[in-house]
Amino acid sequence: MTTFEELDALRRVSGSNAHKLMTQSDLDEAHALIIETVKSHPSWKEFAIREYPPKEITHPWQAIGHKLFASMLCLMGAQGKLPVLGTLPESNAHMMTMISGLLSDAAVYLWYPEIEKIANAAPLPKHILSRSILASPVMFWSFGAPTNATSWLALIHATTDVICVGEGINDANEPCIGVHPIHYGDAWPSSFMQRGDEERSKIEAVLKRCGVNGMTIAGNTLAQRFPGEVRYYDQGEDPYGMNVTRMDSHGGWIARPIEIVQFFMRVDGLATQRNILKSPTIRTMTTPSSANPGYAKGWEVNKDGNWWHAGSLPGSATLAVRIPSGFCWAAFVNTRDFNSPLESDLDGLVWDMVREVRGWSV
Repeated sequence: MTTFEELDALRRVSGSNAHKLMTQSDLDEAHALIIETVKSHPSWKEFAIREYPPKEITHPWQAIGHKLFASMLCLMGAQGKLPVLGTLPESNAHMMTMISGLLSDAAVYLWYPEIEKIANAAPLPKHILSRSILASPVMFWSFGAPTNATSWLALIHATTDVICVGEGINDANEPCIGVHPIHYGDAWPSSFMQRGDEERSKIEAVLKRCGVNGMTIAGNTLAQRFPGEVRYYDQGEDPYGMNVTRMDSHGGWIARPIEIVQFFMRVDGLATQRNILKSPTIRTMTTPSSANPGYAKGWEVNKDGNWWHAGSLPGSATLAVRIPSGFCWAAFVNTRDFNSPLESDLDGLVWDMVREVRGWSV
């Protein structure tokens, strides 16, 4: 999506002739063009987003046509005919259908080359994102700047944030609809753009305290493998068919077993290494609920004081274990098979190895 510095610049010149609301006649002309365009591409899934509108948006009917085009794409996303990225507060289908309806009533504005010049002027002042900052509850921009990855963008007021919707390209180089909320109270335009870098810095700082430097969020395809990352093999399922990157903290990390052990040893409550969590926090983390005495806050636990967790995705099976006698271990394999006892065998294998070492009390 385009940056909010650019949107802010557009808002600041809202009184000039570069910021125009469209007319009903423009709408009718644009609607006819959209219908003609859609009919020429009977297969929506193969519809080439970039074929319309023209690269340079200079006429009102183009902007309104683009709004209708955006609504059509949102409906395609709701029907599963177009990838949808971003953070969705509700289900994809419901959200895309709702956004499409809102776009049909959105105030539409053009993006002229003069606006591009203003948008590129820096620095812009910070201000706090609020309901009063936008001229309309739903606003749609249509623009043709060749340097932008998208050619339309919509802002929609919600209960706690502004939903930002735009056209883009996903990791597989496919056209997609991106959806992302910008929360009220954020400093606009700077703080939310820095948030990703700040979050990464905080995560890296925590991992560094644990002696971990190589963990990262995985890619989705074989071509996106990181240096040293294994190839994942199937047992009747596609190991590269999931959007692992979007899973993020829920299964999206890749690491070596030693890095998982190094992290585990800093939260295990034992005296072997200095913990990064306070003792009360560790107790809370490992105390099961009455609903499930075998599961705590992210850890499986038992009466012997063992903590562990397994991982299972197409193409991988993993295990990390901590026992109260002072041992932690992790084991990974780059496949999984629901038709075999692979995961239980992996668990038993490491236990057998540890028990074979004389002098180790497990």
